[in-house]
Amino acid sequence: MLSPKVLFRILNQCLVAGMMGLSVCVVQAAPETERTAEVEPVGLVLSGGGARGFAHIGVLKALEELRVPVDLVTATSMGALVGGAYAAGLSPEHIERITLGVHWPSMLAPRPEREQLAWRLKEDDRLGLGLAEVGLTKRGLLFPSEVIPAHELEMFLERSTAPVRQETNLNRLSIPFACIATDLRTGESVVLQEGVTLPQAMRASMSIPGVFAPVRLNGRLLVDGGLVDNLPIVEARKLGAKKLIAVNVGTPLGQVGEFSSIVDFTGQMISILTEQNVKTSLMHVGGDDVLITPDLSEFNSADFEKAEQIIRVGYEATMAHKERLQRYSVSPQVYEQWRGQHRLATSTQEQYRIDSVRVEGVTHANKDAVLGSLDMDISKPVSVSDIEESARLIWADGHYSSVPYRFEPGPNNTEVLVFEPKEKEWGASTLRIGGNVQTNFRDNHTYNLLLAHTMSWVNAWGAEWRNELQFGHERGFLTQWTQPLGAGSPWFARPFVDYRWLPFDVYDQGDHPIAQYRTEKFQTGIKIGRSIARKAVANVDVGWIELKTVEEIGTLNMGRKLNSPYVGGQLWYDTLDNASFPTKGLYVEADAWYYWGHDRERSSFSNSNGTYRVSAMLPIALNRRWTLTLNGEIGRSDTPGYFNLGGVFKLSGSPFGRFSGSNMEFGRISLTRRLKGDWSGLDMPMYGGISFEAGRAYDSNDFGLKMSDRDWKQSGSLFVGADTWIGPMYLVVGHTRGHSTSLVFYWGRLPL
Repeated sequence: MLSPKVLFRILNQCLVAGMMGLSVCVVQAAPETERTAEVEPVGLVLSGGGARGFAHIGVLKALEELRVPVDLVTATSMGALVGGAYAAGLSPEHIERITLGVHWPSMLAPRPEREQLAWRLKEDDRLGLGLAEVGLTKRGLLFPSEVIPAHELEMFLERSTAPVRQETNLNRLSIPFACIATDLRTGESVVLQEGVTLPQAMRASMSIPGVFAPVRLNGRLLVDGGLVDNLPIVEARKLGAKKLIAVNVGTPLGQVGEFSSIVDFTGQMISILTEQNVKTSLMHVGGDDVLITPDLSEFNSADFEKAEQIIRVGYEATMAHKERLQRYSVSPQVYEQWRGQHRLATSTQEQYRIDSVRVEGVTHANKDAVLGSLDMDISKPVSVSDIEESARLIWADGHYSSVPYRFEPGPNNTEVLVFEPKEKEWGASTLRIGGNVQTNFRDNHTYNLLLAHTMSWVNAWGAEWRNELQFGHERGFLTQWTQPLGAGSPWFARPFVDYRWLPFDVYDQGDHPIAQYRTEKFQTGIKIGRSIARKAVANVDVGWIELKTVEEIGTLNMGRKLNSPYVGGQLWYDTLDNASFPTKGLYVEADAWYYWGHDRERSSFSNSNGTYRVSAMLPIALNRRWTLTLNGEIGRSDTPGYFNLGGVFKLSGSPFGRFSGSNMEFGRISLTRRLKGDWSGLDMPMYGGISFEAGRAYDSNDFGLKMSDRDWKQSGSLFVGADTWIGPMYLVVGHTRGHSTSLVFYWGRLPL
């Protein structure tokens, strides 16, 4: 019989053994709930590369599928956009939806949608002025610091990161995050993590020099981080990463034979800088790290429209490293817990109750006039899209590089909406250039050069002083003062002085010029008008006009001189989406002058006289690529040679100005197709098409010469065109029935 002492010892051992067995069973049966403390931090490093950076989204999708959690993210340029969104807590699928939903041509457009432009900018389109501006300052000429305004990009970044956009320590995001920028003054690498919001960090990291304006932040002038650290591996190590997943999507150096434009050379320069620092970074990749280099040889940094294909390449490149990445993989339970801790609710506030709207930060502009640009009813809740649309309208006035906004607390759980327009750094006094060139490569060549100086915000109500000087085939001078009748008022007064000099030839029944004349018009007066919802302008004007037709070569005795007071009016309506290759909208212009006085050359002109002209354009989009366009024009005057036809799309095939007269009727129908490729791989779309034209121009008084040809002329043309950054270009083969055939090159905006 066992003693009580021994029995107790046996029972105690059994109890301990049982507890140990139970413990083992519990450990084996219980699911894993968290990553152990011994796991070494995994850092994700994403490089810059423009549109090639969309491959990072595919990488993230693959890491999710392989259940690979990451502990920190460092990135540069486009990698900062994708990596920052992921670090903020957005899922790869959500980032992909946002990316594929972006209309990149609008995001990277040099100006707002044309329908939103202020009416004075639409007037500049009619004149054929280019988009590029140069500031005239006390220091001399000041050129813009950007090719692409950052307004749409900044709104996109603010909207995409809305739940965390006020956080100024990126180490406190769902996943600690840092991105790289370059100090433009010193050339040093700048790590953006503290004292900066996520949208600001993203924007600075991708400020490609010469494309986007530098970002002024914390006393520094910052540009794209790819210039100094395109693959920030060392920074990831400094932040504590022991294991790395590095993704390099940088653009490799091109071959000499691939360079065909200044854009190619600029891209090669940037690639040289980035490739050099990437080589240095790759020296810090260890044997336990994973380096992913997607094969993006078919894509360039500007292929924003190919995001879906690029994402797929990134996914496939990551899955090719599946075996090595599985070392970082965790169980489904652990990954779900990690994802739950690091995912951000993507729903954002959709409606805001606005107590008041304020404008801050402007120097030249009048704050009340800026508010007058808005079309927002704050008596009811407004959406983010409503606010962004209002910001676009301010931007579309043409005085600002971007229009950010923010909220401040208001009374009774409302918000105060604050717009902070960034006035153009090159100032309110600007110079723009326009013009056109037309040649048939043989015997008919014309050119015009237009210089326009504009001084904006001359007074508190937003007055604008414009001076224009034109040289070439047509000559002219204009100075005018546009004075709104109140801050932000649609009513305006416009005193002006205008001089025009226009030559024209007189032909016989064939195509032989027999005389050369010029028409000179001097006009001064004042217009009183009103703009209507950025779509139309109507005005009446009174003043003094002098008309003169002077013979330079020939003896036809068609000269005339007229000095007279006049009264006139003008109406134009313009909703075209593109001034050169429209696909929708409508353009109508009508103007008339009535004058009376003494004609010193001909008593037949001594009674009251007048001039009027009406023109219209209606594009009809048949589908995404084909557009049918209808044009019509009619004019009447008592001045010989006042109107003319001939040249590109005005009886194509005939010499420029071949048909002239005091009366004119014209019509055109054209069919245009947008071609698949863009010129030089840039966002400069190409078009091809065909047109049919009919018209006539003749003098109602043939001066006894019996030369006036009132027969309608018919013509047709085949053309290709490109909407380039320096203006539209056309190559046109035209034929006017019974007259001539020609191949014509035309650069410049055609008259609407």
